Amino acid sequence: MSRMSLQVFGILGFALVVFVGWDFSQRAAATVRSQQMEVTVDQELAHAQATRTALAELKKQVQTDAYVEDWARRRNYVRDGETLVHPLITPAAPLAAVDPPIAVAQQQSDPWQRWSHFVQSLFEFLFGP
Repeated sequence: MSRMSLQVFGILGFALVVFVGWDFSQRAAATVRSQQMEVTVDQELAHAQATRTALAELKKQVQTDAYVEDWARRRNYVRDGETLVHPLITPAAPLAAVDPPIAVAQQQSDPWQRWSHFVQSLFEFLFGP
């Protein structure tokens, strides 16, 4: 065989290997996506089944007389012969005027007064009253 035909076969062989490798990687990626989708669908199915079970239980509960009566009582419905009572909440008596706390009084005072109060408190702390 000539050198030219070996080069052609080499190039065709390399192209075939590249194509097979590319095809394999595409199939592997598709398999991974498929498995991820399967997991997602399984989770959604489990959630839907749990919701269905909860709704079936709620349907059974709602069809009972006790639930209907409780529902009616919560909305202030009464039976014949019963009287609905609404307790009235009266506001508390106003509190007597109280001196504002020291912190509030200091915030409202002049900044120089706060500074002098701080310095005076520091000296009293360090050297005593």
